[in-house]
Amino acid sequence: MNKFNLNIGLNACLPYIFIHHSRYVSSYSCPISINRTGTINRLYTHPVARIDPIYKQINLFSTLPTHRVVKMPAMSPTMTKGNIANWIKNEGDAVEIGEPILEIETDKATLEFTAPKDGYIAKILQPKGTKDCAVGDPICIIVPDKDDIAQFESYVEIDNKTKQTSLHEKSIDQKQAHLKTKEAEQTIDKASPLAKSIAKKLNIDTKNIKGTGFDGQVTKSDVLSFHQNQQQAQTQTTQTPPPVTQTPQPVAQTQPNQQTIHKQNYIDIEISATRAIIAKRMTDSKSQIPHYYLKTTADITKTQTLRTQLNAKLAPSTRLSLNDFFLKAAALAMSKAPELNASWQGSHIRQYSTVDISFAVNTPKGLVTPTLRNVAAKGLQAINADSKRMVQKALDGKLLPDDYAHGTFTITSLSASGIEEFAAIINPPQVAILAIGCGVASDEKTKVSFVLSCDHRVVDGAVGAAWLAEFKKFVEEPVMMLVV
Repeated sequence: MNKFNLNIGLNACLPYIFIHHSRYVSSYSCPISINRTGTINRLYTHPVARIDPIYKQINLFSTLPTHRVVKMPAMSPTMTKGNIANWIKNEGDAVEIGEPILEIETDKATLEFTAPKDGYIAKILQPKGTKDCAVGDPICIIVPDKDDIAQFESYVEIDNKTKQTSLHEKSIDQKQAHLKTKEAEQTIDKASPLAKSIAKKLNIDTKNIKGTGFDGQVTKSDVLSFHQNQQQAQTQTTQTPPPVTQTPQPVAQTQPNQQTIHKQNYIDIEISATRAIIAKRMTDSKSQIPHYYLKTTADITKTQTLRTQLNAKLAPSTRLSLNDFFLKAAALAMSKAPELNASWQGSHIRQYSTVDISFAVNTPKGLVTPTLRNVAAKGLQAINADSKRMVQKALDGKLLPDDYAHGTFTITSLSASGIEEFAAIINPPQVAILAIGCGVASDEKTKVSFVLSCDHRVVDGAVGAAWLAEFKKFVEEPVMMLVV
């Protein structure tokens, strides 16, 4: 039996006893008993109280048994909210620690979330299809004993924010009710008996008269003054000559403008979590980062020739692509301009010792950027194998957070779409991105346009130009990559 020593004193009769040390808080809510010496004992057979790990307090009057409130996890460094894509386990199912219980759609992929404890799912708080569930929101309850499931059938999780909102709304309702009562009181007839008698003879409603008596009382003089003002107004209306009515002159008939009203047919497409995060990050990047662009055109004929020679000796499944050479060249060029292998951290610039290149992959749910680690130290076949593996995981929606986090530079290509040249938006907090166009054949040579986008807060123009020149050297003379 575990014991927790607390100095309870005269406050033992209060419904809550606050625990000041987080080490006293169990990951499970658990029943306790308190003896005269102030010792708290855990009880697993008498559910009369529990330790609430959220508020770090002991509720002496709770009737709920031991349970764990599982919260929405942060599945990626950029995740602030996610969608409940699917529940693998249902209410009442047994779960083991590390066993997948649901699928969460993040800003990058759909990931499985595993059970943090052994037990049974007593209550699902966020059903399948729930959108924009914030990190930290309760999603389900796990209990260690199957017999306790029934006690959570009508369980509702209410956080402090909900309680504060309810109290605020209640306060507003009370104020509105008070104002309505006050307005009702103001409409009560406060006329004196004599004033009422005169007003009745004159067919006047005293509620329309502003009283000048004590506490706003309508007096005889108020009624007579009001009646006199009415008569004067009627007299002025009678003396005013009626307006002269002019017969309108005939106007030549003209054809009205014929306007065709076009009825649009459209559909509204729901924004996925991936599309929403792309929209936010790209808008932030373009509006906050001072972009500038450098362009060069390189003759890649020798790279094509070397690729053909190497692929002739490789198995079909391991044959190299031009992007493998471009990835390797980009990583090696960082030795000439390490300022590009960095990130903007607000208060400082962080420069990295290894080159981890992200590359854009178009998926049905939107653009994702898996990351290849330490590209400069890898051979072309290793780069090719890693790239293919990451592309497949991206298309299957199975990328893990470590697969796309912490890239130091990005490459994007539209060569497969026949786009000869384009400029890309920087992927923050990175400070540069390389856009690759398709090859254009001319005079038995193939030339490709490369556009480098740089963050001017970190990368000066001369530094960006030095990197691009080094990169061009490697793609025009690929054998130079063997001697670096």
